[in-house]
Amino acid sequence: MNVIDYVGGTEGYPGLPYEGVDDPTGVQGISADGKQEMFTITSGKILFNGNCGRVVLYNAQGAAVRSLDNPAVIDLADMPHGVYVVNFNGTSTKFVH
Repeated sequence: MNVIDYVGGTEGYPGLPYEGVDDPTGVQGISADGKQEMFTITSGKILFNGNCGRVVLYNAQGAAVRSLDNPAVIDLADMPHGVYVVNFNGTSTKFVH
């Protein structure tokens, strides 16, 4: 059964319709494999731990907004605030900037 709620919306997105999911982006529960965190987001920067290979940042609409080869740090200062997805080493993780 699909639940569509036009009144309550979701946390942070009041009034948006959704189909029984907690997140209107549709990206849920995706995280990097392994025991150690592959990256940290702090003070408007993404800090990578080790070799991350090709990194692509996507906005909430799914458009690639940045693509870098093996960065140690990505500065987000010039990017608008919002929901993004970072993809690297075959994994995708969403974050809010």
